[in-house]
Amino acid sequence: MAKEKKSKEILKIVLIFASVFILIPITVFIVVYLVNNDFKKATNEFLRYTPGIVGEHFSKYPTESEKTEKEIFLANYYLSIEDESSADKLYIIKKSDEGLFNNVIKSMNQISTTKTKNIITLVRNIELRKDLLHTLYDEIKEEQEIALSEEIKRLEGLELSLAIKEVEMMIEGDSREEIRKIFASMNVNTAADILYYIQPDIYSRAISSIETKKRKEISSLLAQKDKKNEELMKKAKVYEAMDTERAFSEIGNTNSYKLEDLSTIYMNLSISKAAEILINADNDFVNEIISKIEILEELMGEDESRSVKIMETINFKKQYDKKIDELVVLYEKMQPIDVVKILDKMIKNKNNVTVFEIDENPIYAISDSSIIMDVLKSMKKQKVSQILSIMDPSEAANITRELAIQ
Repeated sequence: MAKEKKSKEILKIVLIFASVFILIPITVFIVVYLVNNDFKKATNEFLRYTPGIVGEHFSKYPTESEKTEKEIFLANYYLSIEDESSADKLYIIKKSDEGLFNNVIKSMNQISTTKTKNIITLVRNIELRKDLLHTLYDEIKEEQEIALSEEIKRLEGLELSLAIKEVEMMIEGDSREEIRKIFASMNVNTAADILYYIQPDIYSRAISSIETKKRKEISSLLAQKDKKNEELMKKAKVYEAMDTERAFSEIGNTNSYKLEDLSTIYMNLSISKAAEILINADNDFVNEIISKIEILEELMGEDESRSVKIMETINFKKQYDKKIDELVVLYEKMQPIDVVKILDKMIKNKNNVTVFEIDENPIYAISDSSIIMDVLKSMKKQKVSQILSIMDPSEAANITRELAIQ
């Protein structure tokens, strides 16, 4: 036990001795070797002459005189060639090893100060050129991004029909990359509006140029638009069959629908039904609806203008109603017996005296019979009763039935 304890004490002393006299000096030596260049050079010079592997290893490192000799060689070479070529080569050295560059320039200065000064100026110009290249590149990229942003704002600010035409021209002009960038940053709702009305043969080329995530968003909005349009077309069929007074209460104002939705409904009504409803509306509302229909027609590429036909029908109906009102005033001033005489003649004539047509399709057919019935319908009930009371009972019954049906 005592021997074992003594051995441990001896080992401890040896370790302390090794640390103080071997490890610490070696550590200090390595640190100084790494941080002190002069010491490193002197050590390398000394160790290159030691025998064995150590000497062989350090003999590979050039001596100071050898390095100086090679630097002078380089200096002479760079001074012997064209200044521009010399500057290009020295620029590469400076980027890789600035210490070597400084040493070579120092040697060049000792040989020819003037030429070295010219070459240094060229090297600095190259450095500025390199920096300028990156600066110019960044500036151009920034300008392109600003221009793209302005173009998107401009397109978003245009009327939809004009924006569609411009996008179509871009696609037809094979500006696929430009379209991709525009749709990538454009408001998704605006993009969907443009693509919804774009020409079918161009649509596939446009949608395929858009990156996947944005394309999915736009496709979803397009599907919603299709669904809403189908619903409005179904509504139009309902209003076509509905009596005019009730239809007017629902689509003769903006209480139930937006103007854009109303324009789709009116686009899908017959000309006569649309006119009959709108003739009861105020002028501002009619003008707004007609304007929206015109926009929709342009977007859909309609060749024939329904808006014009609706207005023509409204104007005809207004003129006709005005004439009827004038006849009502006249007949109400006449004696019932005199009205009966006129009525007897007109009620039997069902031949058309005029027909209002749109595209060769009759919208309103007017006969003597229809005129006199429209007059009776608008006259005061008391006056109509007086007229019917002195007529033949069977004729009076027929007229009463027709008035009830109308």
